[in-house]
Amino acid sequence: MCIDSIVHASDISNPIKEWGTCFKWTEVVMAEFWRQGDNERDLKVPISYLCDRYTTNMAKAQGGFIGFVVKPIYELIGNFLPDLLPYMQNFTDNGDRWIKLIPEYDEKLSKFFFHFYLLELLE
Repeated sequence: MCIDSIVHASDISNPIKEWGTCFKWTEVVMAEFWRQGDNERDLKVPISYLCDRYTTNMAKAQGGFIGFVVKPIYELIGNFLPDLLPYMQNFTDNGDRWIKLIPEYDEKLSKFFFHFYLLELLE
């Protein structure tokens, strides 16, 4: 169980890394999710959670991911791997940066949403 938790934590470790790496890998992961959502849209099946590029605010999603998924796992693991503790501040720093980006991503989404539904009406 302990090793499983460490492996899982390493799989979702992006938010504990410094901002540049965190941001880059978030974009990569979200692009993968959005390709899945595009495929689901093409197949006319329900689009999975976080996979709709027209409705998912990446910055908001990261705030929840950090606060409710990743940070609690690392807090638990930090109890027996104290070398992780100096990196825990990255959760706060990265979370704060994502919060500041929410309006920017909301604006992008409003443009995507309008463009997507305009195309839908024309088809």
